[in-house]
Amino acid sequence: MAYYEQGKIFDEFNRVDDALYSYKRAAEDTQDNNIRARAHISMGKIYDDYVKFEPAVEHYCAAVSFAGESDNLNLQTKALSDLAKIHAGIYDRTNSFLFMDMAETAADETKNERLRGITFASNAKCCD
Repeated sequence: MAYYEQGKIFDEFNRVDDALYSYKRAAEDTQDNNIRARAHISMGKIYDDYVKFEPAVEHYCAAVSFAGESDNLNLQTKALSDLAKIHAGIYDRTNSFLFMDMAETAADETKNERLRGITFASNAKCCD
């Protein structure tokens, strides 16, 4: 958890290399799949911000997997929404809609109205 928190601090101050290193260590040095999922989402976001499609997708997919292993539908929903956004950004309509649908299904399973609203709003932005 310490590496994950350190990564967040580096990320906040735009120390990208340090943030990526800390997130990577967080994902590797823990047995907690929730921390792994969060670290991969954070790394995916950094790569997405720097328009590095393939590593961003790899990290978001890893986040979906780790969140699934820990039955964390909230993190799965977040990672799936991020995958929808990144595909929408490259005009890959088919995959964008696929990930939107998966994110909405996961959000519905949580019975969390706030998460459902955030997911639907995020998906709507993909359609702009």
